[in-house]
Amino acid sequence: CFVLHDGKGDWDSSPRSSSGETFYRIEGPGEYCLMGGLVSKVTPNLPAVLLVTDLDGTLVGDAEALAAFNDEWQRQLAHRKSVLVFNTGRSINSTLALMAEQRLLVPTAVVGSVGTEIWWFKPDGSHWPDREWEQALMAGGG
Repeated sequence: CFVLHDGKGDWDSSPRSSSGETFYRIEGPGEYCLMGGLVSKVTPNLPAVLLVTDLDGTLVGDAEALAAFNDEWQRQLAHRKSVLVFNTGRSINSTLALMAEQRLLVPTAVVGSVGTEIWWFKPDGSHWPDREWEQALMAGGG
């Protein structure tokens, strides 16, 4: 069992469990993820994955499923250097608005405007266009 301290005098205890406990509990050695007040064991030795998904009607449209996906991605996949790509017909501005509105995770990339734009993202949400892709399209090679 454990509690966390922020180094400034504030303690973070787990949400009160059904048995009244206010500390985090792990069941043995291993890798764990603490997020949103819940501790979960990270499944060992899973490879990184590349997930490319549409947005409208696929990733977005069912709030409960989206929350479950976000939770699973953050707990089990993000730390494995997995790659999340949004592939959409939307423009980058429309995609950014949807990401904010739906609280989507920050992807590694967005393939937008029906494949005519690729935007790369840093974890902080900053992004930039893929200039090589733009040049290839302009040269007729895309």
